[in-house]
Amino acid sequence: MQQTRLPYRLAYTVLAAYRFVPILQREMANISAAHSVRGAYSRFPSPTAGMERALRYGVPLLANGGAPGRPAGGGHGCARL
Repeated sequence: MQQTRLPYRLAYTVLAAYRFVPILQREMANISAAHSVRGAYSRFPSPTAGMERALRYGVPLLANGGAPGRPAGGGHGCARL
């Protein structure tokens, strides 16, 4: 990034986004597939449909922590007995 003569804060932000965007796309595709299997979509869009969709996607993304391959249920390294 030194060749571009960008400020280091902007350069690190760009590099982080470059790595994060594909992970986010993959997680969104997984959540979308899960919603379609469960039938989570309403047939009749409402005025609050955008907010409902943001919550349907946002909660699993936050629960998963953005870590690919980590279960969304917690998975804190506890062994199952």
